[in-house]
Amino acid sequence: MLEWIRAKFGRVIISIIIGFIAFVFAFYGIFRPKSTRGLHQGAVAGIVNGDAISLAEFNRALNQRLEFFKKIAGDKITEEQLKAFHIKESVFNELVNRKLMTQEAKKLGFIASKEEMREKIQELNVFQKDGRFDFGLYKAVLEANRYTPSGFERMMQEDLSLQSLNDYLKNNVHASDSELKTEFVNDHNRRNIKYVLFTPEAARKVIKINPEEVKKFLEDSKKMNLAKTQYDSKKEKDYKNISFDLVKEKIAEEILASGKTEEIQKLNNQLADQVIGLLKPDPKLPDKEPVSAKKEKAPAKKINKEDEKINALLKQYNIEVQRTGLIKRDAPYIPAIGMATSLLADAFNKDSILEPSKGGSAKKYQLPTGTLVAIVSESENPDLSKLDAEKQELTRKITYKKLQALNQAFLKKLHTKAKIEKNPQVVEDKEDHTTDVPYDGG
Repeated sequence: MLEWIRAKFGRVIISIIIGFIAFVFAFYGIFRPKSTRGLHQGAVAGIVNGDAISLAEFNRALNQRLEFFKKIAGDKITEEQLKAFHIKESVFNELVNRKLMTQEAKKLGFIASKEEMREKIQELNVFQKDGRFDFGLYKAVLEANRYTPSGFERMMQEDLSLQSLNDYLKNNVHASDSELKTEFVNDHNRRNIKYVLFTPEAARKVIKINPEEVKKFLEDSKKMNLAKTQYDSKKEKDYKNISFDLVKEKIAEEILASGKTEEIQKLNNQLADQVIGLLKPDPKLPDKEPVSAKKEKAPAKKINKEDEKINALLKQYNIEVQRTGLIKRDAPYIPAIGMATSLLADAFNKDSILEPSKGGSAKKYQLPTGTLVAIVSESENPDLSKLDAEKQELTRKITYKKLQALNQAFLKKLHTKAKIEKNPQVVEDKEDHTTDVPYDGG
């Protein structure tokens, strides 16, 4: 589960960039009342330049983050896994950033009036009845979600102040013609890489282990415990309703095979050398497929007989020819391959042997994920005549990135001179403290 979330979201440390805090974020918890876990409302999570981050404020943000994790994980994520992400500290850091930016907005004069704040609250559908703001409903909703009117209105006033600061910064960020061109070229300079990846896991499946090695392994109590541990980790999926005794020899073979790193590397290199001569670029299809007068045909697939030979050769290893799909040069990693800096450099080098126009020869790479044989199957090059049609979207992307960088630099500067104190009993991801512990910032 952790691996899946990391792959999809990285470390899931989502920094609060003040310019992009939507108002809906402030109201995300409106119908989700939560307890304060035993700490009274006067306790605080921390103090930023003398301003407190209340326990209620911290708990609301924390509950939102936990619900987000559980939603994307289908409620299958455990408390231990959540703690491994240090979510409490992440949430605290985001609230610190918000507090610092709010303080700076006030210093710079971006202070929303009480009239603006009240008008914005009255516009929110959650507080309206029959299309009009209802004060009784307003108080009931806030009470149900452990907000006081003064605390909620202060938060709304801060949101509006932050948005005013963001609008000011945004109006001073522009995209030049040269930046638009560079962004367009980057977006439309892409490669589809055809590859075969030989992982250690695939090689281990065919490495032969002497029965005497297995017997000796299982006679060692420590190694037997290792096998049991591996069995326990897989018994709900791979070994469901199968006893340890029935699979212990198989598990021992897998463990022993994993230790034969030199043999694994040698096998993968041998297989890669066989594949290099067979891996070829895909045949280029016509831009338009012929359509029958009676029935429209499905688009023809790219067929390469060499691919069939490779797949047949590697069938026992459960390895097949794969394609990345069109990817950009600045991709942080290649899906299913991982980090492959040298491969990306070659793929986007117009003089590389991987390029079909240069003959299209495959090349072998040693990567953390295994031994890779790759070739460029398809190239997409930018057509500058289409730049004008995308200017609006390109401008949006560039200004977003610039504003994000500006906000990050702004926050970094504010952190260098800030006095930040946290209540470790609330913030640290160690154990769930439920003791009533007031915190005075000491």
